[in-house]
Amino acid sequence: FIHPTTKEEMVFDSDLPDDMLKVVERWRSYVQNNEI
Repeated sequence: FIHPTTKEEMVFDSDLPDDMLKVVERWRSYVQNNEI
């Protein structure tokens, strides 16, 4: 987002928590093994 005072673009990122990584892994596995 753009900082309201400095007008500088601000970018934040972080790693996914372990529980969300497991969800992504399970979904990828499901997609590979099933026709969607």
